[in-house]
Amino acid sequence: FSIFTLVPSFTLVGAGLTQIVRPDNVEIQYRRAILWTAPTTKTARGAMQIKNLSDGRIMQTAFVTDDIEKAVRAFGREYDIGGWAIIRKVGFESLTLRGKQCDAEIRAAVAFQGDMMYEFIQPMDEKPSVYRDPATNELMLGFHHFARLVTDLPAAVDHYSAMGMSVAMDGTIASGGRAIYMEGGDPKTGMIELFEPNAAVDAFNNGTAALEAPLTNGDVSI
Repeated sequence: FSIFTLVPSFTLVGAGLTQIVRPDNVEIQYRRAILWTAPTTKTARGAMQIKNLSDGRIMQTAFVTDDIEKAVRAFGREYDIGGWAIIRKVGFESLTLRGKQCDAEIRAAVAFQGDMMYEFIQPMDEKPSVYRDPATNELMLGFHHFARLVTDLPAAVDHYSAMGMSVAMDGTIASGGRAIYMEGGDPKTGMIELFEPNAAVDAFNNGTAALEAPLTNGDVSI
């Protein structure tokens, strides 16, 4: 699930740790995960890096893992990506899996490199979810999906449905953000996540973008 939709407001305090506890007691942790080689890129709008997330653009590549800390450290070292935002628990207001109610819980980590966000998702239980094989319930480890930002979610779902795909997951967060996973396309290219922008999307995007930085010594700490 794209965690862009989680945060109704974002506050970044210095270069350290910021914690936001939502009314539903979902704690969200942000940390600059590395030492900087250079300051965060500045723009006319200040320290936040505004990403090019135009309608329909692929803006996220996501993976499933059974150890999010290990995965982030390895991926960060291999691809020189630091500045990870960690969500300890993704709080769903409603969630369905292939049309049936779902109460699986996940945690996630995201970071930007350029205009691409990378996400790692770790299921926190063994309940059926879009991150588990529907036949065996085994974790679908490794690459899982690409995500597209769309301004008309129903139209995007209709578009992919006409191509023979179907809704695998439909999730809504308390902030109003909604994301839908489509499945049934080429299995080698994973699922497709569609989500609509809103104020929470912009806030989280800007905050995560401000954390972006390369590694300096090959070390990622979370």
